[in-house]
Amino acid sequence: ADLVMAWAFLKHFGLHEWNTIVVQALRAGKHGAFSVLLLDKDLDNGVDYHHTFVTAERFAQVVFDAGHVIVAEHIARDLDLEGHGRLLENFYWTSKIR
Repeated sequence: ADLVMAWAFLKHFGLHEWNTIVVQALRAGKHGAFSVLLLDKDLDNGVDYHHTFVTAERFAQVVFDAGHVIVAEHIARDLDLEGHGRLLENFYWTSKIR
């Protein structure tokens, strides 16, 4: 594929599945476009309906592991969770490097 896109579905997988799915999706395409929910720490509530949040560092590592590089990002939402850190919704665009 020339472009792999993922909007809003990534938060519904546990952390292990999340890593695997993002790597597989990116490896399938030359470019990627993702909406990712970021927290200061990884969070997976472990129930059937996951609300998984990851750190910017985890996303960058998964992108690298898939052979891509982040070429652009945009902060769509920046929320203060009142004592629980900040929640960012970032849009990332990636390109294959190898």
